[in-house]
Amino acid sequence: MNYFSVILSIFLFSNCWSQTSKSILKKYPIEVQKIIKEENGIFRGSDFGDTKAMIKSREIVTLQGESDSTLTYTISIDSDDSADLVYYMDKTEKAKSFAIIFILQDVNQEKNLKIYLTKYYNEKFGAFEVINEEDELWASKEGYFVEMKDTSDEAGMEIEIVYFKK
Repeated sequence: MNYFSVILSIFLFSNCWSQTSKSILKKYPIEVQKIIKEENGIFRGSDFGDTKAMIKSREIVTLQGESDSTLTYTISIDSDDSADLVYYMDKTEKAKSFAIIFILQDVNQEKNLKIYLTKYYNEKFGAFEVINEEDELWASKEGYFVEMKDTSDEAGMEIEIVYFKK
């Protein structure tokens, strides 16, 4: 095998590998892709232990609020619906957990989004466990958890997803 063949083989393998890792998200509607953003890292390219500066440099939506313990971004899903992306920090201002809080106006949008998110997380992590009689909990191979719950009330429809370590 000559040098050119080796380089070509490496390129093709790495290209196939990157397409495979990205292919899961591309199967889902644009709303899901917009929120998840990418599958590198734990949450939108960030990992537990990342600093505020690292998160700010990676996040592509506008920062809406910042405190010692949180960074909050809001992303528009469509003309009526949005989601807050919350990065929770520990005392050293490093990421300790992440959350997506969907604020929805349409009950059908809520149902469809929950169906697609459940399918996405099932594909990524395997089957969920039901906790608190209604919330879904996925366990990652890396040792963190993703919990999805319906937090709707009289004020409106909400879905909350939290990424955390126990």
